[in-house]
Amino acid sequence: MGSIERCGIIVDGVFYEINNISSDPYEFIMDPEEFYSIISNGKELQAIVHTHVKSCIPSDFDVKNMKIWKVYWIIVTSDCIKAYKYSSSLGIIEVDINSLPFKVRDNFFVKLLK
Repeated sequence: MGSIERCGIIVDGVFYEINNISSDPYEFIMDPEEFYSIISNGKELQAIVHTHVKSCIPSDFDVKNMKIWKVYWIIVTSDCIKAYKYSSSLGIIEVDINSLPFKVRDNFFVKLLK
């Protein structure tokens, strides 16, 4: 069936959509070749972005991976856009989307919802 979740990354302030290679319709696995080709050459990975069908709350899968990839995680649904980050002392914390160290533009993510 393929996945209905879509995903991408923000690198140096630019959003890149990346192919989701997961066979589970409710999770994402970024194509590693695409992912590493974008972050190569010392570019800064600032955020991982993906969609959820209903809720902007991180899934167990998200939480597990937030502990590995300690960048901002942005979850997008048709009703909300929320940002999170893992803290070793506090766990997963929600971050004000407007306080991120890069500009978040809603139009970055509109195409993920189509």
